[in-house]
Amino acid sequence: SSDLDVPAPPSHGPNDAQLKIRLKFRMASIWAKAILADPAKLVIYKALARVPMTPWMLAMTNYLRPPKVEEIDLTEYEGHIGDQINITAVDTTVVKSVNVTIKDAAGVVVEKGECQPDDIGLFWVYTATTAIANLSGVVVSATAKNEPKHKGSLSVTIA
Repeated sequence: SSDLDVPAPPSHGPNDAQLKIRLKFRMASIWAKAILADPAKLVIYKALARVPMTPWMLAMTNYLRPPKVEEIDLTEYEGHIGDQINITAVDTTVVKSVNVTIKDAAGVVVEKGECQPDDIGLFWVYTATTAIANLSGVVVSATAKNEPKHKGSLSVTIA
């Protein structure tokens, strides 16, 4: 006889949330194996990995963590055709694309399209193609995608 009370193993299996997390990590592992099997991508991941992070950990993190839109800069946007909107988007490795959607105060899409990276890679730039006379209540949304095609978004409402 022992003084230690050893808990009995649970009589039930993992719950739905645990199964979902396990699947996400399994998918991240498959992603990391595929990325690191590609010599060209392995070079990139080796260059980006900083101690103590290994290329494997970086690839797993890149899969598990979506990109983030940090800022939608509307200082140059006045509702005119040709006005620019600067988007700051970041990722564990590389943001592959950024798209902008502009909706009027009623929620109707006025325009949408792809951003282009600026000359030095600091911002993603969207150039307006439609004039909007009244900007009050207009919502500008930006969605960034990374290499695993995961998305991160941010929306700003113009006062």
